[in-house]
Amino acid sequence: MRFGFMLLVLMFAGVANAASVHEQAGNIFYVGDDGVSRQLTSLRSDSEPILSPDGQTVVFGRATRQKAPDSEELERELWIADISGKQVRRLLATHYDEALEKTLTQINNWKFSADGKQLYFLSVAWAVSNALHVLDLASGKEHYITDANDVLVVGKGKYANHLVVAKHKYFKAGGSSDYYWLITPQGKEIRKVGEDDEQAKRFVRKQEGKR
Repeated sequence: MRFGFMLLVLMFAGVANAASVHEQAGNIFYVGDDGVSRQLTSLRSDSEPILSPDGQTVVFGRATRQKAPDSEELERELWIADISGKQVRRLLATHYDEALEKTLTQINNWKFSADGKQLYFLSVAWAVSNALHVLDLASGKEHYITDANDVLVVGKGKYANHLVVAKHKYFKAGGSSDYYWLITPQGKEIRKVGEDDEQAKRFVRKQEGKR
């Protein structure tokens, strides 16, 4: 009984001390599994940090002084830092092109691939859909995958490194619908998984063996 109680305490302690990242007053902070907080940036223009699967790097958005086209919002670039804060560099800048698939503007919703080697993100594109892109972190090369309005990454299981994306589709007979689809990393649609983000998240948790 006592052993079980101690094991439970240790389990909760491990969860409580998991490494994390957060933004405060426009700066990025890393909190290690020892509970010690470390400030990684200090320009007061950074937001939405995410920690890599291996826990060694942080990707975040950094506001520029440039406004996005037809918007009052400032553009954001993607930056990366190691957890020491000593190596901070830009990953991806905004880019404008006549082809919306090649345009990178109002970048949002960035997510690491399951293996941490790539970064998926959305760029504002069409009237009813954003554009889903992927960035290879080793080479710095980026390309368009498909239209999407949300993206989730399946971390493990049968569909590890596959994506669940929200898509707006038009019917041939008229009308339209919004569904979440399971797709390959290359953008091939496999099947519908839900009508809203809660159903999509449940699908991902189930694939990963979580409740």
